[in-house]
Amino acid sequence: MEPFTVISFLLLLVSLSPVGAAAMGSSSIGAGTDHESLVFLKNQLSKEGFSSCLSSWNQSKVHFCAWRGVSCGRKHPERVTALNLSSCGLAGRIPPSIANLTFLQSIDLSSNELHGDIPPSFLSRLQRLQSLILSSNSFHGTLPTNLTSLLTVLDLSKNNFSGEIPSAFFFMPNLRYIRMSTNYLSGIIPPAIFNLSFLREISLSDNLLSGGFPDIFPNSLPTLKILNLGGNVLSGSLQPLCNVSSLVQLDAPNNKLAGRLPPDLGYLQNLNSLNLENNELESNDAESWKFLDSLTNCSALQVLSLEQNQLGGVLPKSIANLSTQLQFLSIGRNHISGSIPSEIDNLDGLNLLAMEFNNLTGIIPKNIGKLKLLQELSFGGNELTGAIPLSLANLSALSQLDLGDNKLTGLIPSNFGDLQGLNFLNLEHNMLTGSIPERLFTISALSIYLGLAGNLFVGTLSEEVGKLGSLNVLDLSYNKFTGRIPAALGNCKALSNLYMDNNLFNGSIPMSMTNLKSLKVIDLSQNNLSGDIPPLLQNLTLLRHLNLSYNNLVGEVPVVGVFRNASEIALFGNTGLCGGISELRLPACENIKKKKNSHHKLRVLTAAISALLLLAILVSVAALYKYRKHRERSRKASEPAGIEEPFPKISYAELVKATDEFSPLNLIGRGRYGSVYRGALQEGQSAVAIKVFHIDIPGGVRSFAAECDALRSIRHRNLVKVLTVCSSIDFKGSEFKALVFEFMPKGNLEIWLHQESEGAENMALDLGHRLSIAADVADALEYLHHDCQPSIIHFDMKPSNILLDDDMRAHVGDFGLSRFLPEALSISLQDSYSKSWIKGTIGYVAPEYGGAARPSTSADVYSFGILVLELLTGRRPTDDMFKDGLELRRHVELALPHTITDIVDLKILANELGVANKRSGEETPISNCFLSMAEIGLSCSVPTPEDRPCMRDVAAKLHALKAAYLQSKIELD
Repeated sequence: MEPFTVISFLLLLVSLSPVGAAAMGSSSIGAGTDHESLVFLKNQLSKEGFSSCLSSWNQSKVHFCAWRGVSCGRKHPERVTALNLSSCGLAGRIPPSIANLTFLQSIDLSSNELHGDIPPSFLSRLQRLQSLILSSNSFHGTLPTNLTSLLTVLDLSKNNFSGEIPSAFFFMPNLRYIRMSTNYLSGIIPPAIFNLSFLREISLSDNLLSGGFPDIFPNSLPTLKILNLGGNVLSGSLQPLCNVSSLVQLDAPNNKLAGRLPPDLGYLQNLNSLNLENNELESNDAESWKFLDSLTNCSALQVLSLEQNQLGGVLPKSIANLSTQLQFLSIGRNHISGSIPSEIDNLDGLNLLAMEFNNLTGIIPKNIGKLKLLQELSFGGNELTGAIPLSLANLSALSQLDLGDNKLTGLIPSNFGDLQGLNFLNLEHNMLTGSIPERLFTISALSIYLGLAGNLFVGTLSEEVGKLGSLNVLDLSYNKFTGRIPAALGNCKALSNLYMDNNLFNGSIPMSMTNLKSLKVIDLSQNNLSGDIPPLLQNLTLLRHLNLSYNNLVGEVPVVGVFRNASEIALFGNTGLCGGISELRLPACENIKKKKNSHHKLRVLTAAISALLLLAILVSVAALYKYRKHRERSRKASEPAGIEEPFPKISYAELVKATDEFSPLNLIGRGRYGSVYRGALQEGQSAVAIKVFHIDIPGGVRSFAAECDALRSIRHRNLVKVLTVCSSIDFKGSEFKALVFEFMPKGNLEIWLHQESEGAENMALDLGHRLSIAADVADALEYLHHDCQPSIIHFDMKPSNILLDDDMRAHVGDFGLSRFLPEALSISLQDSYSKSWIKGTIGYVAPEYGGAARPSTSADVYSFGILVLELLTGRRPTDDMFKDGLELRRHVELALPHTITDIVDLKILANELGVANKRSGEETPISNCFLSMAEIGLSCSVPTPEDRPCMRDVAAKLHALKAAYLQSKIELD
């Protein structure tokens, strides 16, 4: 080799090394390397998933340092120093070309669909890297070990990483943020990780970490602000906390922590949130409650949750001296005794106060009515006595009130009618007397539950009860109500469960009850009802349990509807009934008529004797029946009744086998309240989708119940089909709930809009498919809003909840947030702590639900409108381009009518005929179709709910537009 050539080759090697590149500055070779790496990155990602973020990466028009998500350095202006491609719809594996960007200091690839493990070469060559954010993807394998010592931010949360935390993490002295929540990490948390003195956040929640709680606090951690360790299997006791005075958030719920809480919590004067619920923490005397006295020094405290532990002893009065900033106080489901301090009104910032299922005694303090911001109050399941304070009616923001299972006496305050935002009221199993004040029935928001059972109420039931048109469950059982069942009850169209048993109601069953099409359970047993069974009860198609036992009903029993199944009806103790199905063993109605004509006197005598005998039997049977029923109802009081019926059942063991022990390889989706796995129930059978609910987090069981309630009563070709249900316990004895759905092989619309679907041969979603999908979804919403009784609001309409079958037909899924109209929304206190939740997803939720709007089908119409605009533009409503007042709806509005094709998804334009006319300004059938689609989306997403169309009209317009499009395609061909 000639000398000149050797020297040139050596210079080239030096220029390509990190040191050499730094020495040579922005050399043309380095710039060329970065440019080529970015081009390769785009080409690699385009093979597996199209990204709108990369569409601006055009080599000919813009310098690569000005490409979206790309930043170059000041000292080396031709070298890439930051790459931010968050939420860009990227898919596939990390291409090795990124390792050539050796000047990178920051990488953010979060919220994409990247998968596979992290290649060692990816990190070993990036020696300048300071921030690595890969959260919300599907990476798997073990955690990376070859990280640079310069790293300050490491975010690997919401992936599928497994294995132990590597020791390499302990040798990165500059680390400030460690985020690895929601993975499958196991083993212990090594105490050495807390020797990193610059740490500000450690988030390891929702993994499989075990062992004792880390012995970290003797070390000095002067900058640690956030410690999240919830949802693991940690045990042991909490250590003293005096050396972490900078801590703002300490969350370790859903573990197995035991022992006493450290008495030095007050040293954490910056503490904002302390969540240790669902552990095994103990207290039994004043000494062990000193932690609460100490917490009064934490003036910034907003959240304190200690529910579902082993706390006992007398509740200290110092609880009323906690921070006035406190918004969320939950100590329910413990063994706490004593009384509720009268000074509790000092906590005037509270939104939620929960002390349910303890051993509290005494009265409810009268000044509790001063807590004006209170939205949820729960004192149920204690030993409280005295009258219900009139001051409770001052809590105008209250949405849920639970005083059940106490020893309260006196009347229901008549001013309860002032609580117009109340959607849940439980006063059952107390010793309340008098009649129900009529104003109680004027609370139009009452929609979830009204429980008055097990008291001493008397008098007649007012016709005003018919004003509760939104109520889902009404329980008046075990009281002393008299008179007729009011006909106005038939106006309560949303009722699904009605309990009026064990009272003194008389007269006939009102015909108006046959108008209650949503009824699933009716119990009118143990009353003095007479007359016939209304035949139209057989037309209540959702009715699955009817108990009319021990009344004075006569006449013929129907034989269709609920009356076809003897296990679903109870008619004992009604001697005048006849006919019905053979399993009931009732006398034939013809025989009864003959006996009436020829043996009247004998019948009278026999009836008298029988009545005496029957009375003796009834006394004993009724007592036994009442005891059994009360025991059964008590057993079910803590969970929704029969939420999984009428679906067929499957065992936990069968689902374990079907998913290969819930292998991460079978995980196809994960949401807030559940994870979805692909599986096969039997060898050789078609695949199914198995949704396992996260019942250990707040709202998980409620989500399961909501989805069961919605899916059991709906059938439509464009809704997901549920195949079976599992409500059982797992091999560890923990509660387990899952739903099994028909598998949708084409995935969800989110994948098709924002990345290419696997197996789709890179086929873009053309306009015809998009119109068909929009029409399918509109048909599903039309059915839910107009053809279901009561109407159902989905409340989470977005692309990821729209599933596609082999024929690309759309099916709406995920009813975990759905509600029967007009059930009111609970106002969310905080995203991670409240027992209520905001309905919908950011970007798709209607603007009125930022406040206290009542639920309406118009919420779904708005979300659907945003969805149509997303189908048209290919842009999410949360796209990075939407800022400074610009949002998706406005983006489309500004393009109408003449520049509509400028905002249409490029993947549509690439597949449509006549696009060449775009530049000439000529109108084409395709551009007219774009305009019509935009107008539909805009009309549905207007800010004011009353101005939005109904889904029946929207569906009709979309089907007409689809037909016009197909006709135009035929003409063009």
